[in-house]
Amino acid sequence: MLKTTNYDVVILGSGPAGLQAAIHAARKKVAVLLLGKETKSSLFHAHVENFCCLFNVKGEDLLNVGRQQAKNFGAELLEEDVLQVLPDETVYKIVTESGQVNISQLLTNFLI
Repeated sequence: MLKTTNYDVVILGSGPAGLQAAIHAARKKVAVLLLGKETKSSLFHAHVENFCCLFNVKGEDLLNVGRQQAKNFGAELLEEDVLQVLPDETVYKIVTESGQVNISQLLTNFLI
């Protein structure tokens, strides 16, 4: 069964940039969906030694902190690949691998 959900902002990619976008958008109290598999981020497999205020941290740990921050501000995270992005008049329909359809209501709010 397909599930359809409306969002103000849909972000494709759950790496550092996508997480930062989700955090900022969710702080503005809009409906935010972040799509993407954490393990596909190049940071996931990295070892970070040059990040301010932290010594020898795994990239996976940094991503986990970012995911928790985004969730705490109200963003929804869906760890699925996007199969299709379909423009439909004033919205985008985003179809994920499970068949879920997510709708971004404003063309200007679609972030990649």
